[in-house]
Amino acid sequence: MSKKKRVIVAMSGGVDSSVAAALLKEKGFEVIGVTLDLRVEKGKKIPASSCCGLDAIKSAERVAHKLGIRHYVLDFRQQFDQVVVQDFISEYGRGRTPNPCVRCNQLIKFGSLFQKLDELDSDFLATGHYARIVFDQKEGAYELLRGVDPAKDQSYFLWPMTQRILARTLMPLGEFEKRRVRQMAVSYKLATAQRPESQEICFVPDQDYIGFVRERSPEAFRPGPIQDTSGKRLGEHEGLPAFTIGQKRRLKLKVPEVYYVIRIKAEENVLVVGKESDLSRKFIQVEGINWIRRNSSPGVFVGQVKIRSQHAPVEAVIRGFVDRADIEFMEKQRAAAPGQSAVFYRGEEVIGGGIIK
Repeated sequence: MSKKKRVIVAMSGGVDSSVAAALLKEKGFEVIGVTLDLRVEKGKKIPASSCCGLDAIKSAERVAHKLGIRHYVLDFRQQFDQVVVQDFISEYGRGRTPNPCVRCNQLIKFGSLFQKLDELDSDFLATGHYARIVFDQKEGAYELLRGVDPAKDQSYFLWPMTQRILARTLMPLGEFEKRRVRQMAVSYKLATAQRPESQEICFVPDQDYIGFVRERSPEAFRPGPIQDTSGKRLGEHEGLPAFTIGQKRRLKLKVPEVYYVIRIKAEENVLVVGKESDLSRKFIQVEGINWIRRNSSPGVFVGQVKIRSQHAPVEAVIRGFVDRADIEFMEKQRAAAPGQSAVFYRGEEVIGGGIIK
């Protein structure tokens, strides 16, 4: 009799990863649940209900017990703080808008945790992401595809995945709509069936990211000038981490016109504001590129680009290089923020992605 394939399921304590574990056990895998302790120790208290909190660990333990699978808690607090939280704070200090979920996937789930597969004598790592992984027999390469539920598709957050990682990763929820996953959780009698899902940054209490950054890095909040596009001083800002591209709140300008943040000049500690029309861009540059199917650039092609997780993909000409891409949108796009991810698609397939420069 052949040995069962062993799969490590990253269990966050939510309904998605719980159902992923149940599905894989039903398919005959030897399933081991692993929950990462990512609690942020310094700064404002993280709510217990957060996916970084104690409730998440206890919830995952209950599901593992119900499914009759082994469950372990791995202490990743130090790594998470160093590579995700500190980067989040540093990026805001540089006048950029980071996406910590992308970085967590890249360096924690498919980084530090993925590296433990061999240590735990396991064949695969599985997650509750709404995305699909398929193998193209003709090309001899793995493809990362959107999840079938457009409202829940999480492929945007997975652009750093490589062929080596895709080959040993399972995402069993990619073929389902969210409502069906909830129904399966009820049928499996899982305690997480009605657990609310987290939509925000797990380590930022009450989504007060300004307060979080201020507490961890008060020196980043240096008052400085607010200027218009001609260089005229219009007022003073409270500190660059309090602002992002496209923002109009908290400017507190004593002028009748409505202004938006259109540029953050971190080295000069200057906030540049302009009219809403100044936010639109025809061209952007993207750095830190990962091309999913190949090590080299696919060259010039027409595809779709997402510049925010909730942003609808838009048509663009993508000029790919080894470590960067130049994007020319068919129509101007509003508020492309440096530090956010730009992800490239060709239909359902994720071609690659990087960080907006």
